Amino acid sequence: PAPKVGAESVRRSRLGRQIMVSFLLIALIPLGIVATVNFFLAQRTLLDTETEYLEAIAVRQVNSFHTDLNETQDIVSLVSHSPGAWMTLGAFKDVQADDIGTYQETTGYKELISEHSRGLKKLVTELGFNRIYLVNPEGIIVFAMPDIDADYRDLNNEANAESEIFKLFQRTERLMSSQTSDFRIDPMTGEPALFISAPVLHKGEYLGMV
Repeated sequence: PAPKVGAESVRRSRLGRQIMVSFLLIALIPLGIVATVNFFLAQRTLLDTETEYLEAIAVRQVNSFHTDLNETQDIVSLVSHSPGAWMTLGAFKDVQADDIGTYQETTGYKELISEHSRGLKKLVTELGFNRIYLVNPEGIIVFAMPDIDADYRDLNNEANAESEIFKLFQRTERLMSSQTSDFRIDPMTGEPALFISAPVLHKGEYLGMV
């Protein structure tokens, strides 16, 4: 006959199992903690690496933008020295708001624009500009390519009071140097635009800005 298992044996067996389970828990809990810590450390390292990578890309893009912007400012400065710019502004430097709509009908204006508009249009298309404005010292856009509504030709008009081009005109006249506007909606077109200006000087006389 099979030997009877006593209560003491059962108790010892149960105790052995409990001790084994306790040892397993004691071993697994630290392993779990280590695994969790390693997971979060690896995740943090990955995020830091990704952040550094994105920051490096951003720096390169900003540097590239600054380089392009500086080159464009140099080009605009060259345009400000072109005969088409200083001759047009020189001829119409005294045009005021009351003259808008009439000076464009004069023979002198038509002849001047006929002579220089092709060159200015070539500058716009070949240099990649969307528009070109010639603004006299009175704040009047005496030449625009493409053409704009007469209401926007006077930068002192309420329609332009908060426009970036009006602020640009003020800074250019005050600082007598190339300036760049903020990238904002242009009320003339209803589209986002960034303007770059340069003062137009001829023989020491300020004729306006391009």
